[in-house]
Amino acid sequence: SLYLHQKSDGQVTVSKKAIEHFVLSALQHEPFIGNPKVSSKLSRKRITLKISGDLLNSVNAKKQTANFLNQLKKDLRICLGISEQKKI
Repeated sequence: SLYLHQKSDGQVTVSKKAIEHFVLSALQHEPFIGNPKVSSKLSRKRITLKISGDLLNSVNAKKQTANFLNQLKKDLRICLGISEQKKI
């Protein structure tokens, strides 16, 4: 499975495994989740990520999770050059 992003100045092809590894490496730096696992589904208009793991004892885990997911969306958009039209 490859995700293809085209613009007038070129195109980007990224494998599903590369996106999963990008998310997994970001998760390994977070102190509130242990043994993270990532799976993804790619389509023309959407990237769907499923993240699972052990939630560790942490103060404000819900807030930390929301902040992490927002930052992850921004990082993926920047890294892949995705416009706001595509959903993550």
